[in-house]
Amino acid sequence: MTDRARKAMIVDLLHSCAHPPVARAALASIGGPFAERVRRCAEARDLPAGVFAARAVARFADTASPADRGELAAAMRQSDQPLLAGLRAILAHALAEGRLGAGAATPGGAANRCDAPRLCA
Repeated sequence: MTDRARKAMIVDLLHSCAHPPVARAALASIGGPFAERVRRCAEARDLPAGVFAARAVARFADTASPADRGELAAAMRQSDQPLLAGLRAILAHALAEGRLGAGAATPGGAANRCDAPRLCA
């Protein structure tokens, strides 16, 4: 895959998964304990999981450093399901950082942080 195709795939991920219904469906496709951890973290903030995921994607799109985008590209490149792998990497980062994903501070600070390993490092 060319660099141009990889960049286009990242742009597609950031655009499509910034919409809660798309993010919700993609999270359901990921499934398992990871999706359950995202759901619990979202619930702790009185958010539907799709909204939490969409906000995490939008925040990543707005604030990711070149290194963060490189980590995202690497996670996607190493997967046979690159868009789901990319979403998982973004969400893992948001969970590890305790972010809401929309630029808002986490209510209650570190006490409300969702602890999870950073999968995109």
